[in-house]
Amino acid sequence: MVFFGVLAILLCIAMAIETPGVLLFLLILATPALIRTAVVLNRAAARPSPNHLPKNEPGSAPSFLRTFLSSVGVLAVVGLVSVQASSAAFIVACFPAAAVSAGLNSVKTFVIIAGSTSLIAPLVVAYWLLWRFWSRKT
Repeated sequence: MVFFGVLAILLCIAMAIETPGVLLFLLILATPALIRTAVVLNRAAARPSPNHLPKNEPGSAPSFLRTFLSSVGVLAVVGLVSVQASSAAFIVACFPAAAVSAGLNSVKTFVIIAGSTSLIAPLVVAYWLLWRFWSRKT
């Protein structure tokens, strides 16, 4: 996941050079990764190390950077998969919604069926992926 985190950071830098106003939006998107990084490093610092092993320094720059880039990578993958799930759910829901709304002559029915399906699918996928990739062991 570190690879995807580095890739996401490089894309953010490229977008920031082109349009500086996007930095506020990217900061909002990076907030969960920063929070997760702080929580993981605090847990690692509180964990006692065995006497025969050297003390792990969780606050060091490589540890922070690795954890942060992994978190950004997880968020990037979850975001991309959620967008794909939303698109797929919308396309799949359009056919039955069009059939139902054609019989009722109602556009509202079509919008409700297709829209609710395209909102529920990415939430389920995002929850499952975050639960799977953001382990609570560390």
